[in-house]
Amino acid sequence: MNDPNQVQQALNTLWQRNFLNLRSATQLARGRNRTRIDVGFELFGGALTEEGKFHDHAADCLAFLSSSQHVNLFLWTFSKPEVVLRVTSQLLHPNHIRVEGVNENKISVNIDRDPRKPYFDVLIDPITGFDPKQGHWYWVHRLFEIVEETLRTQMSGLTIIQGREKFDINPPTSVFRSPHL
Repeated sequence: MNDPNQVQQALNTLWQRNFLNLRSATQLARGRNRTRIDVGFELFGGALTEEGKFHDHAADCLAFLSSSQHVNLFLWTFSKPEVVLRVTSQLLHPNHIRVEGVNENKISVNIDRDPRKPYFDVLIDPITGFDPKQGHWYWVHRLFEIVEETLRTQMSGLTIIQGREKFDINPPTSVFRSPHL
């Protein structure tokens, strides 16, 4: 599994298949002269396990997203406000994860859309086909690195994937068994 070509091939496949709408969201942002995309993530069932710990690669990915100049990160959750406050102070902030809002997106308000309904370009949630138990946090992190470079440089995602000499070659073993690959 430590073959860089296998990682590159998997990223290429996920990008081509528009996994979690990442390719389309990036292209749409560029077409509208935006340099940022809005990303929502589910807390329980998405970022956290049933035991309340981060899934593998989730904390690293979310910290990367919250520090990116090309991502507005939002928490999208059914959790009660007191749970969100506790998790934010005990898990998110200590792991350098900052969100722009909880269950709302006041950054991308558009009169054509219902302002009561949050809008996200990408939603990291099991309802979108995201499965943290299949190692998807690893792939989302790698793909968002490509999104960021695409928005920063205006190169296509495929050009970035195919032009890279090296990729992180330490993916979790389960990720190559994912139905998305």
